[in-house]
Amino acid sequence: MSIVMQINPFDYFADLKGDALDEGYIWIGQPNKDPRQFPVAVYFDAALTIPAAQPLRTNAGYIVRGNAPTFLYINGNYSVLVEDKKHRRVFYVADFLLTGNSGAVSIGDLMNTDDPLKGDNLVGFKQPSAGAIASTVHNKLLQYSSPQDYGAKADGVTDDTAAINLAIVACAAENKILEFTNGIYRARRIALVSGITIRGKGGIIQPLSGDFVLPSGLHDTALFEGSNLTDVSIQGLSIRQAKPEDRCGAFLFDTCTDYDVKFNYIEVSAGRGVYSRLAVNADISSNIIRLGRSGAYGCGIHFIHNSRRCKANNNDIQGYLVTKGAAGSGVQPAGDLWGSVGIACNITDSFLVTYNGWNYKTGSYTILSPAGTSPSSVTVAVPGVAADGLWEAAAGHDVSATTGYQKPTKIGAVLGTDTLTISQLPINNPGQIVNWAVLGYGNSPQFMEFSNNTIKGMIFAGISLITARDVTACNNHIESVGDIGWDPEGTQRCNLVGGTIIDCSSAGAILAGFKSSVIGTSFQRCGNRSARVVGPNIAYNFAVIGDAVLPYGLKGENRIVGCTMDGSAISITTDSKCMAVTISGNAITTSIRAIECVSGCDMHVIGNDVTGNIKMTDVQEFEVSNNTVRDPQQNAIWLVGASKFSVKDNTVMRTTGQFAGGSGVRYGTSSNGIIKNNTYISIAAAGDLDDGGNTAVTVTGSVTL
Repeated sequence: MSIVMQINPFDYFADLKGDALDEGYIWIGQPNKDPRQFPVAVYFDAALTIPAAQPLRTNAGYIVRGNAPTFLYINGNYSVLVEDKKHRRVFYVADFLLTGNSGAVSIGDLMNTDDPLKGDNLVGFKQPSAGAIASTVHNKLLQYSSPQDYGAKADGVTDDTAAINLAIVACAAENKILEFTNGIYRARRIALVSGITIRGKGGIIQPLSGDFVLPSGLHDTALFEGSNLTDVSIQGLSIRQAKPEDRCGAFLFDTCTDYDVKFNYIEVSAGRGVYSRLAVNADISSNIIRLGRSGAYGCGIHFIHNSRRCKANNNDIQGYLVTKGAAGSGVQPAGDLWGSVGIACNITDSFLVTYNGWNYKTGSYTILSPAGTSPSSVTVAVPGVAADGLWEAAAGHDVSATTGYQKPTKIGAVLGTDTLTISQLPINNPGQIVNWAVLGYGNSPQFMEFSNNTIKGMIFAGISLITARDVTACNNHIESVGDIGWDPEGTQRCNLVGGTIIDCSSAGAILAGFKSSVIGTSFQRCGNRSARVVGPNIAYNFAVIGDAVLPYGLKGENRIVGCTMDGSAISITTDSKCMAVTISGNAITTSIRAIECVSGCDMHVIGNDVTGNIKMTDVQEFEVSNNTVRDPQQNAIWLVGASKFSVKDNTVMRTTGQFAGGSGVRYGTSSNGIIKNNTYISIAAAGDLDDGGNTAVTVTGSVTL
């Protein structure tokens, strides 16, 4: 065995100028004390029989005995003070540790891995900050371990499953942190244990195909799995799918408590990012999750079966694998999950991708490219559909099929290529895909928190609640997803607060249940039910653009207060069965119907600024007062089959778009009401009032301007 030679065995000391310390003084004393006041015995021999007088003196930079450099020996910790010949301090070390008293430390001692008192236990370590405690390199290294310590190769080829599982068990037992350092770890099923702390330190973990058997009662399997665990922490890992056909999620926790999954990068082509069943005190936050081709029940973060007191905050979840080329390339990812293929720019060489349903014949599902390279040509050939007329091959844009099953298959355009050929792409999805992002889903999740997440491109739902209780979703950005929230009659005390919801499905946001709220949230282009609230609820200070607010009612108090609605409406329809609804202080701009209530009771429409009109159909015991109704185009305040009402102190004005026959207030089929003290401005056609010959309504005190 070869060893490193040490030419000079003696310690060398320099003065304050960097020259050899000549005629210097060295004191050796008790740890953390002044060596001059508290000296300890120092010896010239390993047997500790020949004492060395202090202060020790130096000649030409070396401690000398007589005129020759010498070794020194001591038993235990010590402090060191070095001064030059003018007694100016050169340095002071408060506590120096060198284990062993059997003589000079040899290279063999330092390389010894069997004797616990040698090897790295002979080298001291101390953090360079105030209050740090002296230790040894040995004790410091015991705090951390890596899969390589247990045989992992991290070479991107070897199956490292066994080594990783050994490392997890050992680190949990010894209270160490397991670090996945640089390299690519290939693995099948990794078993988590209680007490394990895992940190990513530059390594990438890829699942190997096969051996992913579904656990009993669960819909999916995962690379990391654990049941009945507690005190687990996983942070900073990079998990990347090697093949799109690997139907494998990233993390699965079954009946686990007090665990966190944070700051991880997760790619899942078919499965769940983080799946939690019967979770308690879980924190799934600040992760980046990319979902590609997803099988049934695939999702980003999924809580199920009475999960409670959990968090899912600050996550970035997208329903496709994001692929990027060089900086500034402008490449867009594939846009959908219905059979999407993602292709990045700047591929090293020409390539061919063939796709047939879920059967990938050649190439890769998503082709990731190194920066600074560019292919000469790219061909994407998929049997089934010709490219002509269906795809646009413009650089820097998505190329999209014009027809397909619910959503067209897409291929992200390749930027910077000389030739791009796309042909024979499928337009049908060979099976249902259900894909969620963040869910408090199934059997009464309780006390959950979902905040500051970015959720895009999910097919089924962004945030979904079934019979949930006391769940808060704050400041999320949710774009191009399905429903947000479920079960309008079983969810209780759930709050949707702040954030933006854009381009979602026709049921863009359903926040439902008793004593729930929608507060300060912006809905844009989300279909005709962008905010659906179930009583008793509070919905206030939110903005709706291009959609409707649809209260779906149970008995109790419902309030829609102070909202801004552009091209939107508040619509209480015949199936709503709402009671005790207050609609007040809202600014609503629509073409015709701004506020519409059908078959309700105990309604209060007060103090709204409406461009459009207000219509009450078969509503009883209601009040329409202090509203400003602009440019109604039809009857400004329209009562059909209404009874026991008051319409008072409203201002109605025509500006443009007057329809023939439109009135300020129309009430021909209504009864037992009062219309009084309203102001009509520039009303023409049928005039201020249209009573239809009705004499069962009292009209007093109105003004026409």
